[in-house]
Order: sequence, then C-alpha cells, then structure tokens
Amino acid sequence: MNTFKQLILAASLCIAPLATTLADYPDQPLRIVVPTNAGGSVDNLARIFQRKIEQMGDFPSVVVINQPGAGGTIGTRAIKDAPADGYTIGIWSPGIITSKAMGVVDYDHTAFTLLGGTGRTEIGMGILDESPIKDADAFLEKARAEPGSIVVATNIGLPVHFIPMMFADEAEVEFKFVQIGGGAKRLASILGGHTDTALFSVSEFKQYEESGLRPLFLYATERDDALPDTPTALELGVDMSISVFRVWLAPAGIGEAESARLQSILQDVLKDEDVRQELAGLSIDADWIPADTARDMLDDMNARTEPLIDAARSAK
Repeated sequence: MNTFKQLILAASLCIAPLATTLADYPDQPLRIVVPTNAGGSVDNLARIFQRKIEQMGDFPSVVVINQPGAGGTIGTRAIKDAPADGYTIGIWSPGIITSKAMGVVDYDHTAFTLLGGTGRTEIGMGILDESPIKDADAFLEKARAEPGSIVVATNIGLPVHFIPMMFADEAEVEFKFVQIGGGAKRLASILGGHTDTALFSVSEFKQYEESGLRPLFLYATERDDALPDTPTALELGVDMSISVFRVWLAPAGIGEAESARLQSILQDVLKDEDVRQELAGLSIDADWIPADTARDMLDDMNARTEPLIDAARSAK
C-alpha cells in the first residue's frame, strides 16, 4: 500500500467513530441536574420539562437529579464538571452570577455552554397588608426621608439580595438588609413584623395573598396581567427593570450538533399547549429565551452586580 492510500485509510478510521457517535445521538438517558431540593420552583419547572421530553421520545429516558446545597453551587459545579457529551444538562437562575460575585465559587455563566432560558417571571417587593406604608410612593418617600429605616428580609449574596440593592442604588435610597433565608422564611419575617419588605415573584404574591402579603411594585418593564394594580419601578421614576428566568446549562465544550439538538428539544417542549398552560398557571412566561439573549441578560446582571459587591459582603 502506498503512502497516499495509508493516509486516506488512517483518516477514515479517525472519522468513522465520530460520525457513528453523532448519528446515534441521543441514545443514552438525559440527566437534568437541579441545584435545589425537590419540590421548589426550579425543581417543578425541571420536572415539567422532564415529563414532556420523555413523552417526545428523543432520549431513552430522562432523569432529574437534585443536588442542593451551598446556594446552588454544588449542583452547578456538577453540571460544569460533567462530561461534555450532551447527556448532562442543568437548570439554574441568575444566582450563578451572584455566587461568583460573593466569592463562593470561581466561575459564572461563562464557564458553561448556555443552551437558552425558560421560565421568565416577574418579581417585585412585597409588604405586610396592614403596614402603615400604603403604596409604592409612600415606600420611596419613607426610604428617602429616613435612610436605613426600611428593613429588607433577604438571603445575603443571592439575587433576592442584589436586586433590591440595585434598586436602592438606582433610586438613591438606603435600606437595611437582614439575613433571613428562603422565601417562606422571608414571608414569616414580614408577617411577624420583624422586617418590612422582601423580594417575591408574581406567583408567590398570588400564593401568599391570603396570608397578608401585599405587592408594592414590580421590577418589570410593564404591569403584569396577574397583578394589574401593581405599578412598576419604572412608573416610580426608578430606571430599573429586571426579570428572573431559568437558564439551561451544559458543560463547556459540548459539540455544536448536540447543543443544537438540545436547544431544539427544549424549544419543542415550550410549543406544547399543555406545558404552556401549566406554566401560565404558575405565572411563568412560556417563551423561549435564545442563548445569546440569555447571555446578554446575565452579562447585564453581572455589570450591575459588580459595583455592589463590597456593600453586599458587609451585610449581615
């Protein structure tokens, strides 16, 4: 065999396994890593996708793996360190930005392949219905007249902390932030009169309505249909709008073909009318956020977060 034929044979041997692999994908179970306990909002969204992807039959099976702890960083690290073969993906929140900002981890969204975003939901500040602060204008007036007098229940170093900080910075007011914990604990703190306000999603406002929680304003670009009487921060003259969404992640280095297939599958889930109705019932926007748009949104949050890091680290 001459040298030219040997080179052709060697090249074909190298290419053949790759072609076979791509042609067979996906032929293994899909693992969806969720960095929270079962039963929370992130887990619920992941399981809606799990059920539909299984029905679609693209993968032999779909497994949700809950890996909670350390503000979600145990789960995100598991996604980051998984093989980049298209069989492990995960879902998380803008907390991937704040975890790095607070020095909890040394990576952010740039350490992953971003597949896109789903589950956009509007968020805002809530207050006890019986509070003497009757509306958003009175809230701002008090914050400006008495710096530090409004106590915000939060979870230090997470988006529920940084987003009200961004608002305070933009509105040129000062809040007092107190470490309380997760959403149920923040609600209990407000209802018990220990703190004045905290950040909640629209779905949480609806869920907690009968308990005595009242929305003050949203960080949305326009009023939400579920809370038509609740103004936006923009209406208050504060130039800030931000929505929370869930970002779908894959390990860095995943092949373009696998990435494109996964993005297509995730988008197909959102085209299903039953899925869209289920999400609507949770006050979650069912529209797909393309990877580039999701990256821009996370980049913007990172830029807003950086100037507030020192103040966030000093909070207790």
